[in-house]
Amino acid sequence: MASEKRVSRRKFLYAGIGVAAAAVVGGLAWYYTSRAPVAVTPTGKLTGTINVPQHKPPWLPGYRAIIAQFEKNNPGVKVNLILVASNVELRDKEVADALNKTGTYDVYAMVGLLQGAILIPGNHTYDINELDPEYKEDPNIVYFKWLYRDDKLAALPLNVNNDLLYYRKDLFDEVGLKRPDTWEDVIEAAKTLHDPDKPIYGFVPRCADDPFYEWYHMLVSFGGEVFVDWKGGDFTVRINDEHGLATAETFVELVKYAPPEPLSITQSDMISYMATGKGAQALIVYAGTPWMDDPTFSKVPMKVDYAPPPKGTGLPNCDYGPIDGGSWALGVSRYSKNPELAYEYIKFCTSYSAQLTFALRGVAPVRLDVASDPSLIEDPKYRNLKAEGEALKHMKTSPCFPEFSYIHNPMGKEFVQKLAGGMDPKEALNWFAEKIYKYLRDKGYKTSWEPNLWQK
Repeated sequence: MASEKRVSRRKFLYAGIGVAAAAVVGGLAWYYTSRAPVAVTPTGKLTGTINVPQHKPPWLPGYRAIIAQFEKNNPGVKVNLILVASNVELRDKEVADALNKTGTYDVYAMVGLLQGAILIPGNHTYDINELDPEYKEDPNIVYFKWLYRDDKLAALPLNVNNDLLYYRKDLFDEVGLKRPDTWEDVIEAAKTLHDPDKPIYGFVPRCADDPFYEWYHMLVSFGGEVFVDWKGGDFTVRINDEHGLATAETFVELVKYAPPEPLSITQSDMISYMATGKGAQALIVYAGTPWMDDPTFSKVPMKVDYAPPPKGTGLPNCDYGPIDGGSWALGVSRYSKNPELAYEYIKFCTSYSAQLTFALRGVAPVRLDVASDPSLIEDPKYRNLKAEGEALKHMKTSPCFPEFSYIHNPMGKEFVQKLAGGMDPKEALNWFAEKIYKYLRDKGYKTSWEPNLWQK
């Protein structure tokens, strides 16, 4: 019976996941080709070849455009983009290259929760000032906290891919709901708009594949954290305090307004629900925004709007909840055969010209001056960029050390599924806190935990 329900739900989405997957592979060509190209100006006489690895993300066409721009600026340069099937494979290949000091790659492409948590602390990338003693941090660039090793910048940001709150503005306007700002607003809208008979579901949560990413956005919005001070070496677990409890109870409340079988909802499902008009709200990565207006995929073009991840309320340190753990950066490998050219390449990727190329192709830039450019954000086509510009002002960071990737998934996935499956939030939080503690203790970390921290 369960399998029959699952097939039914997939049909209900009219194979939206397959469309989403095709969009990733095809690069959402409609979106990227509809944007005007960015003019380039020759900048130097660099020569040589560098090897740059990458998996196949939805922003790959935008990245290819930046590479083409760099090569056009420097006719003597070839950027050899080496593609692999998945981010996990990318991590494994880069880590193997670093540990074996092979030098296959001149640049390491890193996301904070995977490669960044290993390659930067492991001293496998050059400090930026080793390569360029004159480099000064640009106030217009968002430098993720995980880019630093011993307080020295060890990589440069490429793009951001934090979550935004996607919401059906047309439905909100019909019933007089304001743009969601807090999780209380999200719950109110979910209750008001939820109507399975239409069907429209008030909130679409991710509970499969990698759901702790969204859950962590919620946690920091309530002023919570997994550890007391991981950056300072204090791995005391605090996820089961009052901030964690408020997050868990909010999540459980929102699951009441989810589509059928919430435990099986993936990121592709969330995108499908929103783009097919069956979801009223969802917390989804920025990279999914172009699909909302894609005429070959979306049934509600220009009707989905965006807001920064909402604020928690009622506790100290509540704020908007964007986190940089899923964002991308580039570091120069210590084993590169051409580190000088590799550095010029990653520096170019943070330039205004390159980041504008990203923004025009539906990729979230790391430059505040691009994300706040009035000529873009006043255009409804770039309403996603406008929301991202707001989110960048409140960016938080996730823990960045090798073992956290395992805590994030699979442990975090199991925790979120326990919540969505009906386990009492307090029981689930204590389970997760103890599991984190035991895992880190066995890895040699100085850590501790207490049950029922919400009572302290």
